Amino acid sequence: MCFKIELIRSINNEVITLQTWQMLAMASCLLSIDTVVPEKIVNPERYPKLFSIIFGESILKDTITVTLFDSIINIYKRLYANGNTEFDASSIGFLVLRFFEVVGGSILIGTCCGIVTTFLFKNLRFLLDEKGVSEVALVILTGYSSYIMSEWATFSGVIAMLFCGITLSHFNIYNLTDEGRASAK
Repeated sequence: MCFKIELIRSINNEVITLQTWQMLAMASCLLSIDTVVPEKIVNPERYPKLFSIIFGESILKDTITVTLFDSIINIYKRLYANGNTEFDASSIGFLVLRFFEVVGGSILIGTCCGIVTTFLFKNLRFLLDEKGVSEVALVILTGYSSYIMSEWATFSGVIAMLFCGITLSHFNIYNLTDEGRASAK
């Protein structure tokens, strides 16, 4: 199923024919928004909760946009490998399944990295110094490791790092020293 879009023309004033997957990929790119906008609209010192909600929503929307784009490209690669370049009902089903697979796998990896780090901080306290420097370094490395593991597994590293950070901020903040807690925030 191909569509002709009259708004897109080549240099020779010919109508460019886009395939369905190309239109979906372009539409997924157009969905993303600028994540700096909340910083300019809402004062974080005056309205910290509102700022966090708007900023979190914009980051989540951007990560979903990237995940959707990657899923569309994976569908095209699958179709092209089979000699078919047209979307059908199975392609849409595969798109939905791949999207939820990527999001679910990323959330699982990020949450697991955060929980393992929290467990290590709680039970291996004697390995860390009391100044909080190594704590902050391990927290940063945990986020980076969740990103690397998720990308290696062909999931979304940004979603994994986001959920790793959420897990660490919810559970691990109590296992840090005062200096580490001040530095991690």
